[in-house]
Amino acid sequence: MSRDEAEFTIKIETAEGWNPGIHDGKLFYEADHEGFFIAELEGKPVACASAVAYDNYFGFVVLYAVRPEFQKKGTGMKLTEKCLEHLGDRYISGLTASLETKRNTRKL
Repeated sequence: MSRDEAEFTIKIETAEGWNPGIHDGKLFYEADHEGFFIAELEGKPVACASAVAYDNYFGFVVLYAVRPEFQKKGTGMKLTEKCLEHLGDRYISGLTASLETKRNTRKL
C-alpha cells in the first residue's frame, strides 16, 4: 500500500465505527511501510490491514477493516495471513478487536 492509500485505512475504520487516532496511519507507515496491505476489487480498495514490525521481536496488527459488503468472503482472512507472513516469528499484538476476529485468528 502506498502512503496515500494508507489514509484509506483511517477512512474505512472510521466508517466502521472505530476510532483510530488521526495520525495513526502516518505513524504506523513511518514505522514499517512494508507492512501495509490493501485488498482491491476492480482497482477499488475493499479491505486493509497493517502489520507493523517495530523490531525483530515485536509486531502489531492494526488498522484492519473490511468493507461490510465484502465481509465473510475470505478477504479478511487473506489479509490476516499476509500480516502474519510479514511479521514472521515476532510476538504479535492486536487482532483482537472483535469476537469474530478472535475466532478467526484462532483458526490460524
